[in-house]
Amino acid sequence: MTYAPEHMATETGQFEYWEQAVTGVCGALSAEPIRDRPFRGLVKMRRAGTINIVEHHSDIDRLIWTDRHIASAREEFCFLVVQRQGRTRLFQNGADSVIGPGDCVLVDSLRPVEFRYDSSGVDQLSFHLPRSQLVQRLSSRDVPCGHVLGGGSGSGAVLVAFARALYEQASTLAHDQTGFSDSLIDLLVAALSSGDQSLDGDSGGTAALQRRRIMSYLEQNLQDPDLSPGRVAADLGISIRHLHRLFSESGQSVSDWIWRQRLDRAARDLVEPRLRGRSILDIAFDWGFNDASHFSRAFRAVHGRSPREHRRLSTV
Repeated sequence: MTYAPEHMATETGQFEYWEQAVTGVCGALSAEPIRDRPFRGLVKMRRAGTINIVEHHSDIDRLIWTDRHIASAREEFCFLVVQRQGRTRLFQNGADSVIGPGDCVLVDSLRPVEFRYDSSGVDQLSFHLPRSQLVQRLSSRDVPCGHVLGGGSGSGAVLVAFARALYEQASTLAHDQTGFSDSLIDLLVAALSSGDQSLDGDSGGTAALQRRRIMSYLEQNLQDPDLSPGRVAADLGISIRHLHRLFSESGQSVSDWIWRQRLDRAARDLVEPRLRGRSILDIAFDWGFNDASHFSRAFRAVHGRSPREHRRLSTV
């Protein structure tokens, strides 16, 4: 692959110019813009030590890399793609993966790949790693395409944090420093070998690791009123059926767990002295409830008294 100047941005509304810019930093590919709206695109490249990092925002619906594109490539890379906003579905080497905000995935430049983006388009960072260096450190000597590494906790979080730090500090790093590339590959290999790489099917990750990642996601998003089993499955790149199967050992459904945890957190906050100035309704909204009467009925069913009684009796 050839590289364009280190900083390159497109002009609003010029899809053809954007295509040329992306080809310059990532190699030949095919893309389809989101229809029925003016195209906006931005692509920039930074260099952190010896690593090229591409920042990519655009109104793209699909991006495809075919055998024809691979044949024209001059260099062999693996791309560590870090998702910043929105969700992306990726197909490569039989893998069908979904990455959400904070997640990352490994893409092999020697295999065809298709990216499908949601309605928000693309918002990603792509770290270009020499393929030969990565493969040498993998026990299988093969690139684990499409394996999602969650950035919410564990080794995936360490990997994403380091990658983002490289991107943010790129301008301060000497371009001949090889240690950063070695460190990023080491962290990537460690994350892949830890069993965190995927949650669905025969991914190699243990059920315990899978459940921990689900619980971490639920804890981080418990206050989101739109949290649901479908949302959890989509953001973690697994099927709803697999999600329920993993969660079944807790003795509760995913929805019941979310509901009970929200009620328990609300009960805790209602008796917290530092929160006496907040209304009951505000506390209910803090924990994802959006209907006062529904919250009150559910609270009474679980705690045996109304939210108002619970707060009053705790101060007596």
